[in-house]
Amino acid sequence: MSVTDRNVDLISQNIDCAIRSSGDDPNSIFHQIGSFAWTLCGSPAFFKKHPIPRHPDDIGARNIPIAGYFSATTGLMLPIHFRPGTEKITLAQPRHDIAVSESNAHLASVLNGLGMINALDFMVRPAIEAGALVAVLEDWRTDPMPVFVAYPPSRRYNTKVRVFVDWVSALFADHIR
Repeated sequence: MSVTDRNVDLISQNIDCAIRSSGDDPNSIFHQIGSFAWTLCGSPAFFKKHPIPRHPDDIGARNIPIAGYFSATTGLMLPIHFRPGTEKITLAQPRHDIAVSESNAHLASVLNGLGMINALDFMVRPAIEAGALVAVLEDWRTDPMPVFVAYPPSRRYNTKVRVFVDWVSALFADHIR
């Protein structure tokens, strides 16, 4: 098993399957295994130095730093979306004191008080429940992110791929909020 935040070419790299956040590769078959909520959070130590935002506009207006996440493929910083009901707010360029392209580094950034992060809930929920992180603007969460298992067409009837898809589907079902 290999873990990376980068999209890899399943066929040329002879990979049986991958977990992806989009189903847009025409050379792969996709099976949606769930969708994950987003959570904006920061550490208690961070919030001793910076105000807790009560509205998404507070982040820019009060210059609250975000530990940014950028795409390892494109190099572009990912915006933060908020959606209370039918309204949609996007923070395209908030203050970033640090930016990373890997999810474990993103989590380490927030745990060390380097900024708030907007991350998949299953990544931060254990730290929130342990009191190491504080969730904010939960009523403003954006739409959940769909999650897929992708595999090349040649692996469609492969037993180990089918077993993995069944296993990971059940595993991910425990983390859907």
